[in-house]
Amino acid sequence: MQAQTEAPPDMQCKDKFLLRSVLASPGSTAKDVNAEMFNEEAGHHVEERKLKVVHVASPRPPSPVREWSEEAFDSFSLGNAQ
Repeated sequence: MQAQTEAPPDMQCKDKFLLRSVLASPGSTAKDVNAEMFNEEAGHHVEERKLKVVHVASPRPPSPVREWSEEAFDSFSLGNAQ
């Protein structure tokens, strides 16, 4: 898997991840997981789910220029700024 160098056009893509899961015995640890557990031909029950990738644009960075409301601007431009 490799990171994309740029966002796809219109933030649309068809990328998906396939997640496979099996029921492990109580007390199992990560060391007990092996490829045989995911072998359906050996009679193991394997659940599969596809996850679609969705690109979301990052929020706009804050403006370096202070934003004023119209009311504050009107007050300032009339010489009434506090």
